[in-house]
Amino acid sequence: MSRSTILTVLVGIVLAGCEKQPDPEEIIAQGKATFDAHCVACHGPDGDVRAADQYDPATPDLRTIASRSPQGRMPRVMLTEIIDGRRVVQAHGNRTMPVWGEALGMDDGGSADEKIDALVKYVESIQNP
Repeated sequence: MSRSTILTVLVGIVLAGCEKQPDPEEIIAQGKATFDAHCVACHGPDGDVRAADQYDPATPDLRTIASRSPQGRMPRVMLTEIIDGRRVVQAHGNRTMPVWGEALGMDDGGSADEKIDALVKYVESIQNP
């Protein structure tokens, strides 16, 4: 390989490493915005289902997901599948929870996957210790 080819490859690697990484706080803020727009009516402000406008005792308190999980940590894959519609939760019965993977994909700005990832990170941020 010539010097110029090696140099070009090295510059490419360095520049790829310099790509700006998303700010975790910004991602959580985006998730909260999605939550406030689509989830708060049923799950309540900050995940407190008892304060929800449409309170239903069968709806889970989102602040306790990690503590209710068998491993005591956030089940991110499961939560993502519930939100995007790949996993049906018995508590939701006939799927009263919308399939957000479809709905969020129709919103302006960003992909449904990005919005769901941000939403999961927000829910993770509101877990009670």
